[in-house]
Amino acid sequence: MTLIAVDVEMRGRWGVGGVATDESLVRLPIIRDPRTGRPWIPGASVAGSLRHHLGDVAEQWLGAPPGGYEQATGNADRTPSRLAVLGGIVAAAEVDEVTSTSVDGARGAAAGRTLRTAELARPTKVTLAFEHAGSHDEDLLRRLAEWVPVFGRGRSSGLGRGEVRQVRVVTADLAGDDGLAWWLRDRQAWFSTGSAPEALVPRAPIEGSAPGTAALAQDFIVVEPIHVGSGGRVLVGGREHLDIQMIGTAAVIPGSSWKGLFRHRCRMILEAVGASQVQADGVTAWLFGSLESGRGRLSFADTVVTHPGFSHQTHVSIDRFTGGAMDGALFSTRALNRGHRLPLRVEWESGSFPDAVAGLLRHVMWDLHEGLVSVGGMGSRGYGWVRFASGDQGRPGPVDLAALVAEVPLAETEAAS
Repeated sequence: MTLIAVDVEMRGRWGVGGVATDESLVRLPIIRDPRTGRPWIPGASVAGSLRHHLGDVAEQWLGAPPGGYEQATGNADRTPSRLAVLGGIVAAAEVDEVTSTSVDGARGAAAGRTLRTAELARPTKVTLAFEHAGSHDEDLLRRLAEWVPVFGRGRSSGLGRGEVRQVRVVTADLAGDDGLAWWLRDRQAWFSTGSAPEALVPRAPIEGSAPGTAALAQDFIVVEPIHVGSGGRVLVGGREHLDIQMIGTAAVIPGSSWKGLFRHRCRMILEAVGASQVQADGVTAWLFGSLESGRGRLSFADTVVTHPGFSHQTHVSIDRFTGGAMDGALFSTRALNRGHRLPLRVEWESGSFPDAVAGLLRHVMWDLHEGLVSVGGMGSRGYGWVRFASGDQGRPGPVDLAALVAEVPLAETEAAS
């Protein structure tokens, strides 16, 4: 029997969703190991991500893909998959509650009745455990080393992406006393400790070698304070301030905020260059996803500022009748201060980044640079303007609408219409 341990580093936030109940304090909880309370990655999630990666050999190792509902008579012939997925061993990881809301594109403000709260685990290390009969298979080990595992929700918002560090393997001969004794007594500990008798380790670990992902990267500098609200409050100078999203002591602009901003602006640009409603819907769904067509081709990573400085400002709403300050409407905010560098990274699903898509996204970046679009909330109050970190950015060429429409699969265009 062969045991395989794939050591993965979860570089960003992640969460495999649980089931919310009426009594839940959060609407989108994550699954936890009931024994440890730690976030958990079930074997079904591991198998789903691995099946997508294995491609032409997926059925050889994981069997036929699951079908729909089937009523068996009890005589159905079932063949177990050759590779058993034992699940994931998650190191200690803190869990944050993240509050977000949809944005009304017409008003540029939060849409009513869309406030939601979700749990997300912080970056951590995970060991994915497998076993199969027989000696190790070099092709399988190579494919595992090239795997880019993605787990849980929010994949197109930069959540759940892992990086394979190494693949460890050990084969035990259960016909011998030593191999059988180790299998019964110590194999579970091997996944986390890696300790095994020398005689049982015929293959050295393989370093992770995932192929590079096509990406569009751009660094910005904060010109106006940025406030991406967390829904919570923080006490500063004896006064409560509306807080921003944080991961521990680091400030974060979530990938979902970047995605929403780019989605709305891309659609506006498409309409400005003459796209019909069906064309604009189809291109937007293809790039950013929709309920009808599924996940989009673009993925927006979180932007994390590890040593943030903050701006604290006080505002008051205006009484439109009197023209003066409205009673009880004084509030204060904490925001990411000016001068911070914000690296933005947009990844393409697979293959090379299409030129037409890159050109469209470059137009949105220029709109950010020129202050036509703001990051985060309260853009009309002097928040959210960012500029290119380097001033030698060339203006993008015209939007190639014909190329964008030609790239969209017919099924997605029909779904959008």
